Amino acid sequence: WIRRNSAVMLFGLSGVIGQFVQVPAVAVAGGRVLCSSALLLVLSLVSHTPLRLHSRRDLALALFTGVVLAVHWTSFFQSIQLSSVAIGTITFSTFPLFLTFLEPLFFHEKLRPQNILSAVVLLVGVFITIPEFSTENQVTAGILWGMLSSFAYAVMSLANRRLSASYPSRTVCLYEQATAAVVLAPAFFLVD
Repeated sequence: WIRRNSAVMLFGLSGVIGQFVQVPAVAVAGGRVLCSSALLLVLSLVSHTPLRLHSRRDLALALFTGVVLAVHWTSFFQSIQLSSVAIGTITFSTFPLFLTFLEPLFFHEKLRPQNILSAVVLLVGVFITIPEFSTENQVTAGILWGMLSSFAYAVMSLANRRLSASYPSRTVCLYEQATAAVVLAPAFFLVD
């Protein structure tokens, strides 16, 4: 209970911090994954967590997921900076909408009417928050970035489902965070 609530609080706190940091979202995301990958590497080495992946296919999936993670965090922080923490968090939380339709494609699971109904309710909830259908509107732009973040998180969840069946979660996270850090590293030199 304490771990779960602490995780939720820390995730929400990252959104609050992301809104008040006066640097581009890509740099905030880059700083986040750089710090987390360094910490995960230290924890993995101290705890002797196995870091080797069994196949090139698993390595390719972990690297792909790291790129998706870079998209997720950048779009999440962009959503928050354009609109608000509430909009960024609400739209990110719609990832089950995407999972409803992606899981049957990748894991051949049955598409359930209950899940479709939940997805429709989530989508209606997002539409309610849209003030106008124009990307010139900051809130609407924030919602679109948040939905991209949500989609990226859904894709990442599916990949993690596959990887976590064979590897410790710390190993999977380290590969993903480090890949995202490498992908976002140029932002530190290219943005003000």
